[in-house]
Amino acid sequence: MHALLKQLNRWRFRERLIRLVWGGARLLAVMAVALAFCCALDYWYDRYADVPSVLRFGMIAFQAVTAAVLAYFFLVRPWTATPPVDDLASQAEKAIPEFDHRLVTAIQLNRKTARTDGMSRTMIEAVTREAGEMAARHRLTRLIDYSRLGWAGMVLLPIVIFWGLFFVFNQPVATALLKRQALFDVEIPRSIRLVNTTIPLWPAGEEVTIRYEVNGKFQETSKGTAYVYPEGQPSERYELKFHSALAPGKALFTATVPQSTANFEFQARLSDARTRDRGKVNFQPRPSVQSIEAWALLPEYLGLVPSGPRAGQRYEEFQNQGEVAALPGSGVRVRATFAKPIARAELVLMGVEPVTKRDNLERRAMVLAPDRLSAEDRFDLNPGLQQYRIEIADDNGFTNLTPPTRALRLEKDEPPEVELLTEALKNPDPKAFDGKGPIADYDLSGVPLVLGGDPCRIGYSAASKFGIDQISIYYRINNEMEKKRVPVAMSVLGVDLPSLGEREVEKWNTQRLNPVNADLAVLGPFVPEIGLFQKSGKRGQVELYKVPSENPEESPGDRKAGGRYNFLVGGNLKRDPKGQLTKLEPGDQVTFCVVAKDKAPGANRPLGRSMLFTKSIVTAQGLEQWKETRRSTFKALVEKSQKDQSDIPFKKGP
Repeated sequence: MHALLKQLNRWRFRERLIRLVWGGARLLAVMAVALAFCCALDYWYDRYADVPSVLRFGMIAFQAVTAAVLAYFFLVRPWTATPPVDDLASQAEKAIPEFDHRLVTAIQLNRKTARTDGMSRTMIEAVTREAGEMAARHRLTRLIDYSRLGWAGMVLLPIVIFWGLFFVFNQPVATALLKRQALFDVEIPRSIRLVNTTIPLWPAGEEVTIRYEVNGKFQETSKGTAYVYPEGQPSERYELKFHSALAPGKALFTATVPQSTANFEFQARLSDARTRDRGKVNFQPRPSVQSIEAWALLPEYLGLVPSGPRAGQRYEEFQNQGEVAALPGSGVRVRATFAKPIARAELVLMGVEPVTKRDNLERRAMVLAPDRLSAEDRFDLNPGLQQYRIEIADDNGFTNLTPPTRALRLEKDEPPEVELLTEALKNPDPKAFDGKGPIADYDLSGVPLVLGGDPCRIGYSAASKFGIDQISIYYRINNEMEKKRVPVAMSVLGVDLPSLGEREVEKWNTQRLNPVNADLAVLGPFVPEIGLFQKSGKRGQVELYKVPSENPEESPGDRKAGGRYNFLVGGNLKRDPKGQLTKLEPGDQVTFCVVAKDKAPGANRPLGRSMLFTKSIVTAQGLEQWKETRRSTFKALVEKSQKDQSDIPFKKGP
C-alpha cells in the first residue's frame, strides 16, 4: 500500500508543478506584455515631456495589481484545485481497466477513517495486495498530461524572443526603461543627444541665439523645435536647424529668438531626442555713455594757473558737447560718465595717415573712478587727429555697440588782430571837463604833423587767442626802398623749391613798445577805446598794456592788449636823392603800422598788422589851414543837415 500511495503522491506533486509552470508561463507572458506596454508608454511620453510622477507610480501600481490578480488565478487557484489522490486513482482505473476499481477501493479501505465494520479483513488485505501488485506493474506517472508544458513554452517563447532581441539590439534603452520602471531617475538614451551650449547672459533688446551641440545620428536637413517660456508671457516656438558641423557625428544646431528684454527658459526637441532640463537666458542692459565732457588744456606758453586748487597746472577751456577745437600745442582732457559700473573704458583716437589715407587708430586705457561710473584721460592734440570715440565694456563683457564719437580739430593759426583807435585828444577820465561826451567829438583823424609840435598819437588794440607777446610800431619815410635778399619762388618740373634772391623791398623802421606794469589802484582802470588809463591824462602815453585775466584761476591773461604811443617824428632822418641822410622837412610823409606778435613758439610766426596810415609833415601855418578847413567842412555839414531836416514835409493830422 505504501508503494501505491507513493506513486499517487508523486503523480499529484508533478500535476501541481505542471499547473504552476503553465500558470506561471501565462503570468509571465501577461506581465511581460504589461511591462512592454508601460515601457512603451514611458518611452513615448518621455519623448515629448517629463513623465509625471503620478503616471510612473500608476504604471507600477497597475503592474503590481495585475500581477497579484493573475497570481491568484494562474498560481494559487490551480495549486489548490489539484485533484486529490482518490481522483487520481479513479483516473488511473479509467486509463488502466485492469485495476477494475481495486485501486480506489484499496485506498479508501486502508484509511484510518474507513468504516470497515462487518468487512472481512482478509478480503481487504487481498484487494490491497492485488492493487499494489497491479500498480507495481504500471508507472502511474505515465498518465500525466505534459502538453501544458509545451503550451507554456509556446507562450513564453515570443516574450523571451522579443525582450532578448530588445536587449541585443538596444541594450542601453532596454536597461534604462527597466530601471525607470523600478523608479530610478535615469535618462532614456536616444538616437541623438542634445547638449545646451547657449550663453546664459545676453544684452537686453537683442536677438538671442539658442545653441545646442548635437551628437549622434542626424542629418543636416533635420529640423527641430525650441520651446521658449518668457517670464509672465505665453510660451513660444522657434525652428531649431543645422548651423555648422563640429566633428564627425557632432554638429551645432541653433534657433533665433527675436529681440526681447524678458528673461526666459527654453527646451528643445530634435528627432526622437529632447532636453530634460530647461536652459535659462537672462538679459542685462549694455553699458552706455551718458555724457562726455572735454576740456582743452591750453599750451604752457599762455601761462599756468597761479593759485587755487589747480595751481601750477595748465589752463583749461571747456569744449561744448565734447567737440574739441583747440590751439596748436594744446592737450585734451576727456571725462565720460556711464549708466552703470563698467570694467573697462578705452579712448580711441582716430586720424588719417597722410600717405595711405587709412584710418589710423590709437587706443588708450582711460582711468576709472573708484565707483566705476566715470573715467578720464588726457592726451596731446597732435596734427592729424580728427575724431575720438569712447568704447566701454561691463563686467559681463558687454560693449557699447555705437560708441559716441566726437570731433578733434586744431584751430586755424591766425595772426593777432590789430585795430587802430580813433586819433582823439580826449581825457580818459569821464569826470573831467574834457572827458565828457562821445569820442567822436574829440576826433583828430588825419591831422598833419608839425616838426617840434605835438606827437603822432598812435592808439591801438590787439587781440590773439595765442596771447600777445610784443607790439611794435613799423614806420617808413617817403616810401623808401632798400635791397634785401628775400625768398623767391622757383619751380622745377612742377615742384616748388625755395630760393633766395635780391630785390628791392619797402624799408620799415621798427619801434618796439615796452610793456607797462600798471598799478590800477593809482592809475585807475584801463580805457580800451582811448588806449590810456583813467588817470593818464589826455596827453598821456601807455606803450603796451597786456590786459590781465579777470579770473586768473580759470583763464589766462595777455590775450588782449592796448595802448597809445606818442610818436615824435622830429628826431628821424630821411635819405635825399644823393643818398645822404638829412632832417625831415615840410612835405615829407611818414607811414605807420602797428604790428603784433603772439606768444606761440616757432620761427616765422605770422604777425598781426593794423591798417597803414600816413601823416604829412607841415608848417605851423599849414596846420592852422588844416584846422580851418576842418571847421569849415564841419560847419557846412551841419548846415546841410539842418536844411535837409527843414525840407521834410510833415503831414497834418486829421
